[in-house]
Amino acid sequence: MNGTPHIPSQDKLSADFQDFLHQCLESDANKRGSAKELLE
Repeated sequence: MNGTPHIPSQDKLSADFQDFLHQCLESDANKRGSAKELLE
């Protein structure tokens, strides 16, 4: 997959959930949070 996927209806999601998704879907593995970090 190339780049970050588009999330439809993103405006209906809470700011915290949007941030979580962006961290999960970061295309650069070095910048992406680990499972442990994401669950905190």
